[in-house]
Amino acid sequence: MATAGQPTKYNESMLEKALDYIKNYADYDDVIPSVAGLAVALEVSKKTLYNWSEVPENIKFLHALEKLSTNQENKLLNGGLSGRFNPAITKLIMYNHGYTGQPKEPDSDDESPPLEISFNVKEPVTEIKVTNAKS
Repeated sequence: MATAGQPTKYNESMLEKALDYIKNYADYDDVIPSVAGLAVALEVSKKTLYNWSEVPENIKFLHALEKLSTNQENKLLNGGLSGRFNPAITKLIMYNHGYTGQPKEPDSDDESPPLEISFNVKEPVTEIKVTNAKS
């Protein structure tokens, strides 16, 4: 989206470079694909990327940003689960993808009650038998 009198830098080659970044982000020295990394690769601000994605004619660019987000989530999920990525940083970034550190609350329209499990642990009973040795 350009402001009055300022032409947009967005064109088909920007889309192609964005798709290249998403596919080959490691060639751009990035550990995971990111909007910040894409902005650096395209030499624009993150705000510019989001502005481009809001223009109806740039629907392919919007899809590219969505693909970037999905790829980032996948890389973080696998890197976090395998232990390759720092857990604190992974958790922080995964929050942006809807993940939290707490179990998700059941939907309010879910009619089944939460599962409750309880255990009754009893001490073992030891029986002592006393016999009379005089018999």
